[in-house]
Amino acid sequence: MQRAEQQQEQQTQAQLQQQAQQQAQQAQQQQQSTTSRRGALLLGTLSLSAMPALMPAGSVNGGWPTPGGTLMGCAPAAALTLAEVTPAVAPANLTAREKEVIGIFERGTYGVVNIFDATIPGRSGGAPAAEVAEGNGSGFVLDTQGNIVTNYHVLQKALEGFGDKANDRKVARVTLLLPDGVKQTFDGILVGADRARDLAIVRINADPESLRPLALAQSAGLRVGQQVLAIGNPYGFEHTLTTGVISGVERQIRSQVGTLIPGGIQTDAAINPGNSGGPLLDSAGNVIGVNTAIFTSTGTSVGIGSALPIDIVTDHGEGAELLGFALPVDVIRKVVPQLISNGRVSRASLNVQVASDDVATATHK
Repeated sequence: MQRAEQQQEQQTQAQLQQQAQQQAQQAQQQQQSTTSRRGALLLGTLSLSAMPALMPAGSVNGGWPTPGGTLMGCAPAAALTLAEVTPAVAPANLTAREKEVIGIFERGTYGVVNIFDATIPGRSGGAPAAEVAEGNGSGFVLDTQGNIVTNYHVLQKALEGFGDKANDRKVARVTLLLPDGVKQTFDGILVGADRARDLAIVRINADPESLRPLALAQSAGLRVGQQVLAIGNPYGFEHTLTTGVISGVERQIRSQVGTLIPGGIQTDAAINPGNSGGPLLDSAGNVIGVNTAIFTSTGTSVGIGSALPIDIVTDHGEGAELLGFALPVDVIRKVVPQLISNGRVSRASLNVQVASDDVATATHK
């Protein structure tokens, strides 16, 4: 019986040891679970501190706000620099032709002026209006003496208002872009005008060093398909560049003053109101014509423009009346020197009038 009691006591002790071991295991598991939750909380805290861009407004000291304040251990991250958040910019890979066109414009634009009829009130070189009234056009610098070439019709109101006494009178306001990028407006004094060729020359009193004359080419020998550039002030938008090709040569142009001008250059470069009097350039940046007319039912460019050949402007020959400027460059070569030296163009004439049939019949009797 004593032995049975001993066995029962041993069993009881074994059960107690087993229960103690189970309790120890449970306690260890609970401790591991608590440690895991704390690690997850710490990881979340570190993630928040590494993402300052996601912090809501009102966070304190870089911490994430909670009902009780900010989370402990959430230190603010270093601020990103402007360079780090600025998107990369693709390089401007310009073609060789694009570089050439840019160079032509950047050199030539300083030789192009904005011209306003001085007799029309309220016209100046300010912001362009939706519609450009008469008396707004373009011109280009001919030489360092301040002579400016433009169209007769740009200054038509002033020229017709002064009549035969227009020479040496202020007929325009001329805005010039100086080499330092500053625009300056000068009084344009009429040197001469040729209504028949829709040309006029005004002179400005500008520092010769600030003037950038455009070189004149020849319009003889121009070929359809040649690339051309037009610089002007369409609708008052100053120093606008358009490009195209020569679409036709030896066109007869009806100018805006009603005269017929032979030898015109047709181009598909956009020419709009305000371009009149501006230069038409070849691919080397030399003047081959003076933009003077568009043909459209809407008054805006539809791809058909005309320019006076530059040779008409610079010929020193005699003939015609000295009243104006601009068209094909060969026209300019013929007319402009006479306008500068004489104020008018002298054209050859036999001074003969055609008799009526009655006079002719009476003479032969």
